[in-house]
Amino acid sequence: MGRYIARRTIQSFFVIAFVVILVFMLARLTGDPTDLYLPEFATEATRQSFREAHGLDKPVLIQLSNYLADAARFDFGVSLWHHRPAMTVVLERLPMTLKLATATIIVAMTLAFILGSISALRPLSTVDRATTFISLIGVTVADFWLALILIMVFAVRLDWFPPSVTGALAYLVLPLITL
Repeated sequence: MGRYIARRTIQSFFVIAFVVILVFMLARLTGDPTDLYLPEFATEATRQSFREAHGLDKPVLIQLSNYLADAARFDFGVSLWHHRPAMTVVLERLPMTLKLATATIIVAMTLAFILGSISALRPLSTVDRATTFISLIGVTVADFWLALILIMVFAVRLDWFPPSVTGALAYLVLPLITL
């Protein structure tokens, strides 16, 4: 059992390293990050100073090695949006993320158990087919798109729930219906 755990841990390390490198390289394929963060009318001097400040003036392999070295020390740099350490920003939002994830898992498992049981008791019935159809839609539709549509319908158009912010149970309901 110990060998299995050690082997899986080593495999996980390589998978994580591969994913990090892949995401880093794909992000660089989208073009110059300077174009994303600076306005169109920024001068070339401003652009060059931004590239130098963030290490974007170096070759991609050096940028990657610097990123991996920093990530190994859990130093994820400064958030370009918040102008604070990125890990601090992530840790500030972790409690709400965990709260939302826990509520989502509870609702999803409850619905899955109930609907799955009904479908199992009556195979090929209307309820079984409807459950299968809705499940397939839920799996194939992009979560972020569905969430935006549901926020527009239930929070903006119908005004049933607050569109954003945190607080009481009502603030968890809208994100939960985006399962």
